[in-house]
Amino acid sequence: MNLKKYLIKKITKRYLIRRKNTRLVGKIAFFVGVFLAILFAIIDYKRLTLKPGLTLIFIGIIIGIVNIRLKERESFLIAAIALFLIRTANLQFIVWYNIGNYISSIINNLVILIAPAALVVALESIYSLASER
Repeated sequence: MNLKKYLIKKITKRYLIRRKNTRLVGKIAFFVGVFLAILFAIIDYKRLTLKPGLTLIFIGIIIGIVNIRLKERESFLIAAIALFLIRTANLQFIVWYNIGNYISSIINNLVILIAPAALVVALESIYSLASER
């Protein structure tokens, strides 16, 4: 059985979510994660504490398991790599009302959200490639 199908089956059984609604759960998790990433950056742009960080990681895992389909894997991983590269940009030079610090913090929080999803999708891709032979 495919790893993704197995995990979705476990999640749907455990939380009584119908298969039609798993896509909706993934969309909601994505938007909630992006909203929380922005909110956490606005609240304190200097650091991200443990509980908000773990919340973003947990939501990212849900996004990776539920929201990304087989056709979308490659595009998602390329977009994740682009986001990881954007993180290296030095945006602190924008000193107008510390907006550069806030933008950097938002990007860092989005990376914390997307990294677990990218890990799940990459592991699914590796698993499917290895199991085809």
